[in-house]
Amino acid sequence: NAEYRGNSSLICDRFVSDLLLSALLKSTVQMVPILVIGGTGTVGQHVVRGLRSRSLPVRITSRDRAKVAELFGADNGVDVVVGDYTNPESFETDPFVGIERVLLLSSSVCLDQAQVEIRLIKMACAANVKQIVRLGALGASTNEPSNSLFCWHGDIDMFLRHAGIPFTLLHPTLFFQNHLRDDVASIRDQGILIRPAGDCRVSLIDARDVALAAEVVLAEPIEEHSGMTYLLTGPQALTFSELCSVISQVLNKQVTYQSTDDVAWFNGLQAQGWPKRLAHLMTKLFQFYRQGGNDIVAGDFEILTGRKPRSAEQFFTDFAHLFKS
Repeated sequence: NAEYRGNSSLICDRFVSDLLLSALLKSTVQMVPILVIGGTGTVGQHVVRGLRSRSLPVRITSRDRAKVAELFGADNGVDVVVGDYTNPESFETDPFVGIERVLLLSSSVCLDQAQVEIRLIKMACAANVKQIVRLGALGASTNEPSNSLFCWHGDIDMFLRHAGIPFTLLHPTLFFQNHLRDDVASIRDQGILIRPAGDCRVSLIDARDVALAAEVVLAEPIEEHSGMTYLLTGPQALTFSELCSVISQVLNKQVTYQSTDDVAWFNGLQAQGWPKRLAHLMTKLFQFYRQGGNDIVAGDFEILTGRKPRSAEQFFTDFAHLFKS
């Protein structure tokens, strides 16, 4: 009857209106960029690519706009704020304007890292962001020695926990990618890997897996991960002798682990031009590892992403060409 047809038409009109409103709201939410501080670094560049592959808008901070184009292509769709995050006054514009979600990465170690990151967290609070995801370190604690990187991470984590913003902490172990930075020449030319690590075990993780974990957290609803800390490790805790056995098998050449002591390691870093305090900081990292600080194998990565983390064999297979003469 006419009354039924009228009610039916009204219900249909309301249904269509609700769908249009839902689509509009969804579109509006997706237009808010995710700020990645440290977006051209070892982890950050993979996070940016992952978020863009999900069609999520991204803003990054970078000292060099040309480097952004080199990494992601000229028409990358990435919003860039030029400036040095260790000196916020250098930003050409405020990177936090119009931002709801922030990924805070430390792409390099500096002696005032805690002060730098706490300053950035304060800026995010002032901008009323809705989520901060922070990349810290497995073992972060305010109880570690004051000149330890793990103490600095503990101080930053503690400040963030009490900042009044929903947060998520990602705590990875050592990156496999450190071997690309530090050991290509010695492995390729001499067949040796040197560390002051004794026979400690470390569950190294691929930075690409750390990036995927961050990507998942940033792509999913904030409440899914608010207040969570994820321990990100590789699938095995290996000694450096065992790691060299894996490298030897992958490269089909003998690679030997040479354990050194703290003093020789410290002096070697200084000879390479490391400032004294930073050289000491990097030496204390291995004091922590020798106490078993990174020998845990955790399942958080697989729980978070549904994938298994890359193994040492997978990593060195992917980059084998760099280690061969």
